[in-house]
Amino acid sequence: MLGLVLVGFSPISFDGDATDGAIAVTLLTAGLFHLAVIVVCVVKGKYQLALIGTFVPLLALLCALRMGRPDSLWARRFYRGEQLERAEHRAAEFDRRFGRITDFIGDFVAGKPDAPQQA
Repeated sequence: MLGLVLVGFSPISFDGDATDGAIAVTLLTAGLFHLAVIVVCVVKGKYQLALIGTFVPLLALLCALRMGRPDSLWARRFYRGEQLERAEHRAAEFDRRFGRITDFIGDFVAGKPDAPQQA
């Protein structure tokens, strides 16, 4: 929709009808909810899914409902005992399965880190 607005086409027109206010409130509420869900994804330490969830709202919602990474702000604030152990196990399993792929993508996008200098 942003692309359409940039080229001068408004997909949603407001002509002053009684329903215009309801449409505006609905769009604003949905946008704020989507933003809040993305922020929860970031606080849970799921940065890649938060980025993808910016374009796929259902994915962002699913990410926000799932358990956070054990080193995230969310885990430090809310997880204790069994929940923290479960988060650590899930993160280790995810990293074992997909760690090489996510490292490759991160190195491709941001550049591979330099090796530490030997003194």
